[in-house]
Amino acid sequence: AGWIPHTTPQGQGHETTWAQIVAEELGLDPQNIMVEEGDTDTAPYGLGTYASRSTPTAGAAIAMAARRIRERARKVAAHLLEAAPEDMEVEDDRYFVRGSPDKVKTLAEIAFATDLGFDLPVGVEPFLDETAYYDAPNCTWPFGTHIAVVEIDEETGVVDLVRYVAVDDVGNKINPMIVD
Repeated sequence: AGWIPHTTPQGQGHETTWAQIVAEELGLDPQNIMVEEGDTDTAPYGLGTYASRSTPTAGAAIAMAARRIRERARKVAAHLLEAAPEDMEVEDDRYFVRGSPDKVKTLAEIAFATDLGFDLPVGVEPFLDETAYYDAPNCTWPFGTHIAVVEIDEETGVVDLVRYVAVDDVGNKINPMIVD
């Protein structure tokens, strides 16, 4: 699977985080997902990362695109297995008929079928690709606080830093190691 977001990282770990988003949505191994960024041949529109807004915005668009792909894959799997889409169950990258787990197609098999572009359900376009845009209802803002405990020598005015604590609310952690 390949994903082309329209931002360029400055050390935020997009490649890892976005692969994890796709993996979670499509039941894939993040190691099998390639993230390509900053290539104007494949991603002609982009605004940059702008102080780490990429995960809340581009990450949301990536999740939306992956969910659309999952639903398209469900329709194709149902067609290939001669079942109704509403009778399909999805577990990881496996699409199977409810009550008949032996009637199964993997996402790779479904992608191969859609790449060939024939014998697809009516109204389903070839390829498991998708474009999604996430228009955030508002800007994202970091929240946190910093506290410094100091001692001031009354005679000399020298300030001694006794303790300094910083706490940030990062929201939902997609990758705790990157947050740390």
